Amino acid sequence: MDVQLRVEDETVARLNDGRLIPVADGETRLIAQSDGATLATAKIVVRETGGPFDWTFRNHVQAVLAKNGCNS
Repeated sequence: MDVQLRVEDETVARLNDGRLIPVADGETRLIAQSDGATLATAKIVVRETGGPFDWTFRNHVQAVLAKNGCNS
């Protein structure tokens, strides 16, 4: 079964290599289809895209260090 994913409103979110990327605040749906028939939908809510990004060592830097084996 070949399943295609699409976003109903790409001004809110878009798909890029199988990843869902937020674009702007709003609501849309992620739709899974096969042979033209809808298999499933999921509501997507995107919020606070205009606010400043709050970097933290614990959530952002440590993860990169651990992924590269530098966590000891």
